[in-house]
Amino acid sequence: MLDKAWKGLNTTIFAYGQTGSGKSYTTFGYGANPGLVPMCSDKLFERIRNNKDTTLSFKVKVQMVEIYLERIQDLLVPAALKGKKELEVR
Repeated sequence: MLDKAWKGLNTTIFAYGQTGSGKSYTTFGYGANPGLVPMCSDKLFERIRNNKDTTLSFKVKVQMVEIYLERIQDLLVPAALKGKKELEVR
């Protein structure tokens, strides 16, 4: 996945399952056990830091959403702004 992102392609981590099945733990981890997001982020930013090609520029964008009962919630929006604008399902 990181090789694809490094080449400029969009990548997705998709966690699906019942409540309590371990999606959050797998995605974010806990304590000394990092999940997919922290591990991938660390490796991606390490690769950016170690890049020696001065002709390259980097732009990292992240979106985290939860789809529940056919409603999309942006997980990176501050709590004060939640519910102001519902995201569209397309």
